Amino acid sequence: LDGHMPDPNSVRVEEFVNAFDYHYEPPKPGQDFAISVEAGASPFNSRNQLVQVGIQARRVEAESRKPASLTFVIDTSGSMSIASRLGTVKQALHLLVDQLRPDDRIALVTFGSDARQVLAPTSGADKQRILQAVDALATSGSTSIDAGLREGFRAADEAYAVNRINMVLLC
Repeated sequence: LDGHMPDPNSVRVEEFVNAFDYHYEPPKPGQDFAISVEAGASPFNSRNQLVQVGIQARRVEAESRKPASLTFVIDTSGSMSIASRLGTVKQALHLLVDQLRPDDRIALVTFGSDARQVLAPTSGADKQRILQAVDALATSGSTSIDAGLREGFRAADEAYAVNRINMVLLC
């Protein structure tokens, strides 16, 4: 306000939210997660309250976790080219791939005007193949999230395995 504020277009809230350790209470023994809720008066409007909801999952050491079957449903519509949104998703997937174990599997589904599986469930040992598929992602078309989620859940259903972490993640 006094000339020292950053350009509003350079502020990306999603980068700040996970930048801090909020010191949420861990879950009680035998529980998978704990929920913390905090509320207070809004500094922007005295009629409103701001509510922060935090979720803290139980910590699992990497060597103790079950193998994972992860299906990523990735928005590749034209709007994902704004402010390098798809670039941020690609960076995050690169970080994830570095942590995959050989018994993990990852599949990629994209959606723009339509949806398609761009990577069938692939072993975490095949990092090069996964990264090639990630790096080849490009934006185009409009946003058909419905088609993307349908294709993502179809792919996840095919990859489902008992005694694994089975997840569909929307990016």
